[in-house]
Amino acid sequence: MHDAAIPLDSLWDSLLSRDAELIRQVFSSLSEAEKAFVLEHLKRMQTESGWYPQQRQSAVDALIALGQI
Repeated sequence: MHDAAIPLDSLWDSLLSRDAELIRQVFSSLSEAEKAFVLEHLKRMQTESGWYPQQRQSAVDALIALGQI
C-alpha cells in the first residue's frame, strides 16, 4: 500500500494519534489510492465490532480531522 517513506506502523500511529494537524499532514502525503484505502479502513474501524473503544475513538477523531464526519 504505502511506499517506504513512512513505515506502516508509524503511518498508522500518526493517523490514529488524535492530533488533527499530524493526521492531516500524514494523510496529505499519501497517494489517492492510499487515501481511499485509509478512509475505508477508518470507516470500518468506526462501525465494525471487534475494535477496542480507544481504537474506535481514534478512528472517529481521524475522520473528523479529515473532514469525513
